[in-house]
Amino acid sequence: MKLLWVEDSARFARVAGQEFLSGHEITLVPSLQAAREALRAWKFEGILLDFDLEDGKGSELTPDVQVLEPRPFIVAASAHTEGNTALLEAGADTACSKLEFFKIGSVLARAQAQREAFCCGACWKRLLSSYRATRSQPCSSECMKSLSPELSLSPILAISSTPA
Repeated sequence: MKLLWVEDSARFARVAGQEFLSGHEITLVPSLQAAREALRAWKFEGILLDFDLEDGKGSELTPDVQVLEPRPFIVAASAHTEGNTALLEAGADTACSKLEFFKIGSVLARAQAQREAFCCGACWKRLLSSYRATRSQPCSSECMKSLSPELSLSPILAISSTPA
């Protein structure tokens, strides 16, 4: 999986990357500015996003990601509950605390599977932005037409609390 990892702790990234992310293609950047440059240059399937960065808060990047097509999923990856909560509120799809980073493999697999369950990025963005898919939202794609009006994002948002 091609991932952008926005993390300013080089030591954590080195150790955790070798231990838990060795099977992925990782682009590691330490700042919001570098993340924006990477997003302009390459396409990613997912983004691991820390909250406290040298040039701002990770939540400042989520609006930039929301407009990308295809939209990569975002995993909030802060050591602090408050940081992960702020990232989720800003548009991250799920969270994996640095304190439980050993779970990142299963978090990534579930986020990717959830993303692939939808046939188009437009439906995925609509579902994420509204938190509820309803038949009243017109869509030309078959995936949205076939969804139950009661479908919610609770399985996506609960990924970080699911045992690995």
